[in-house]
Amino acid sequence: MLANVTVAFLGFSEAYLGAFGEGKGQNMWVTVPLVSGSDEAGVQDFASRIKANADGDVVISHYVMTHYNALNALKAAIEKSGSADREAVIAGLEGLTIASPTGDVSIGAADHHVTLNMYLAKTEGPGLQVVEALGSLAPEAGCA
Repeated sequence: MLANVTVAFLGFSEAYLGAFGEGKGQNMWVTVPLVSGSDEAGVQDFASRIKANADGDVVISHYVMTHYNALNALKAAIEKSGSADREAVIAGLEGLTIASPTGDVSIGAADHHVTLNMYLAKTEGPGLQVVEALGSLAPEAGCA
């Protein structure tokens, strides 16, 4: 079916390709904040540091980077506010910008939404390939 049908799969990551069996799961498209096979220097450095600390092959999906970003944002918010108290951390996150393997990530001061680089990618072989770098995208409010 996937040979004849193009699938857009929100939330898809490299980790899911194994579920389709070898050579299957092709022709799926997704938007993600990281493609681990990207030739971007920050992504290559990030992936090589993870692989150096892992036993054997490890799948590096966008979930790995977003968790990495979350921990770095928490650390930066605590340092900014000077406290690990919940309200102090929230205040520290507001308007914060942190470095990420794919470029800066910023947290809106008013809406707390995250702006980060996104990519249109498709499954190709054992991973994802970047089709188009979409740039830094800020989410728009969903409710009026």
